Amino acid sequence: PGELYIGGAGVTDGYLNRDHLTGERFISNPFANGNNDLLYRTGDRARWRTDGQLEILDRMDRQLKIRGQRIEPGEIETTVSRHPAIAACAVEPVINGNSDVTLKLFVIYRNGATPPSTGEIRRFLRSSLPSYMVPNHVVSLKEFPQLPNGKIDRAALRKRVAGPDGSQDHYVGPRTPIEAALTEIWSEVLGVSRVGVEDDFFELGGHSLLIADVVTRMQDVLDCDIPLHTLFEHPTIARLLAAVGQTPQPAVVASPDSLSRRTTNPLLVPIHVGSAHPPLFLVHAAGGIVSPYVHLANRLGPDESLYGIEHPGMHGETIEHSIPQLAALYCNVIRESQPHGPYLLGGWSFGGLVAYEAAQQLTKDGADVRFLALLDSFLPAADQKPSGRTHLLRTYLRHYGLGPERTSLDFCEGAATVDDMLAKAHEELRRTGLLPAKLDLSAFVEHFAIYAHAIEATGSYHPSCGYPGQVTLVRSTSRVGGESCSRGWADLSPANLVVYDVAGDHYQMLQEPWVATVAEVLQSLLHSARNGRAGT
Repeated sequence: PGELYIGGAGVTDGYLNRDHLTGERFISNPFANGNNDLLYRTGDRARWRTDGQLEILDRMDRQLKIRGQRIEPGEIETTVSRHPAIAACAVEPVINGNSDVTLKLFVIYRNGATPPSTGEIRRFLRSSLPSYMVPNHVVSLKEFPQLPNGKIDRAALRKRVAGPDGSQDHYVGPRTPIEAALTEIWSEVLGVSRVGVEDDFFELGGHSLLIADVVTRMQDVLDCDIPLHTLFEHPTIARLLAAVGQTPQPAVVASPDSLSRRTTNPLLVPIHVGSAHPPLFLVHAAGGIVSPYVHLANRLGPDESLYGIEHPGMHGETIEHSIPQLAALYCNVIRESQPHGPYLLGGWSFGGLVAYEAAQQLTKDGADVRFLALLDSFLPAADQKPSGRTHLLRTYLRHYGLGPERTSLDFCEGAATVDDMLAKAHEELRRTGLLPAKLDLSAFVEHFAIYAHAIEATGSYHPSCGYPGQVTLVRSTSRVGGESCSRGWADLSPANLVVYDVAGDHYQMLQEPWVATVAEVLQSLLHSARNGRAGT
C-alpha cells in the first residue's frame, strides 16, 4: 500500500489563493517527459488488488503517535469491522483532562445483534492487535454525524459520549461519598465520563505514567499513604478501598506456600501475583521504576508471579548507591518476602547488572539461584568514558517513549544549562501526551537524578567472574552502537551463557508487540527452572 497520486489533464494548477496548501498537495510529475505536469497528492492510502481493482484503504494523514507508538486507526477499524455484531465503526484520538491521548472506538451495532460489552470488544481486538492499538473506550451510537459530502464528521464524533444505547458493561456506581470522590478523580485523570467502583483502572485506559498522579490525588481524599504498587494489586476502586482498610476486606483463599499479595517493603512491587511459585523478581532499570515490566507481566499469563524491585530513591531515600550496595539491599528485600530459595531473578538493562550481582551474593551465601535473566543488559567497556549530561538526557527520554527522531533535543534549543534542558524536555513530554500533566517538574528532575546516578554506577562496576549458574541473555536484535554480540557477558560466563534473540530495539523489546516474544522465551525457561531444570 502507498499514497495515491492523481495526474493527467484533469489536474488543476493548485488551490486558489492558498499557496502553502498548493505546495503541499501539488508536486512535479517525475514521470513526465519534460512537460510541466503536476501530480496531486490525495492523502488516501491505496493498493492494487490482484484482480486489477484499485482499493482505497484509509487516509495517510490519520496516522497517530501515542506514547511513542505509531498507530494506524484504519487498521483498527478494519479489525473491528470483522466483529459479527458491529455494522460500522470509527476510531478517533481523544485528549482527556490530564492532557493524555487515548483511543476511542465508536460503533454502530447491527439490527438484532446482542451488543457486546466493552471488555468483550477489547478482548476480540487483543486477539489480532497489540495492546497499544486497542481503544481504551467504546461508545455506541445510533448513527454517525456526517459532513455535507456524506463522510463521517470526525470532529463532531470526538465530542460524542455514550448514550442510553452505550456499552452493556456491568456498572456499579459509587455508594458512599468516598467512592464518589474517587470515581470523580479517575474520571478526570482517565478522561472517562462514567467510572464504576468495579471498573479496572488499566481496562479504562490507565497506564504506568498516570499511576503517580491518580495515587497522589487519592491519598489527599483518603488521608493515608497508598504505595504505588497498591494500584497494580487492586486496580478497582472497591478493591483498593478494601486494601487500605476503608471497607471490609473480602476473604482471599491462597495456597499455604504462595507469597502474600501484600508486601511490607515499599521497594517490592507485586506487579502480578498468580499461582506460580517461586515468583520472578525483576530489578528496576536505570530509571528506578518497575512500570516497564507491566506489559511483560500481562504477556506472561494469569498464573505467573512477577515482583518488581524499585530504587530506594523513588521513596525519598538516598540515590547514591553502587551496584553491589543496591544488590545487597535487594537481596534483603527478596529474602524478607521469600526466606528460602530457589530464587528466580532478572532485570532489564541496568537492572540486569544489579540482578547479576544479587545472584552472585545470594550464591555466595549458599542460596539456590535457579534462574537469572538479563534482558538486553550489557557490561561497560573497561575504557568507557562517563556520559555527558546531554547524552544522558537523550537516553533518559527514550524511557518515556520519545522516539529516536526527537532525541536530537531540538525542542531544547536556547537552553543554557541542564536544568533548562530538563524543563524544556518536561514541557515537551507533557505536550506530546507522553507524561501526565500532573507529574510536576521537580519529580521529573528527581527521576532524572536517579537515572544519571545509575548510569554513573554502571561505569564503576567491575563484576567478578565465576558465577556458577546459567546466565540467560535475552538480546534485542536491533541494538545500535556496535556493542559486542554477547553484551560483554561471554567474558564472565563463557561456558554457561545462553543467548536468545528477540525482535525490536533496546527500548521496544518490553513494549507491545515486541514483548510477546520476550514473554514466550521466559515462559519456557521459568517453567523449566521451577521444575528443577536449568532450561535452555
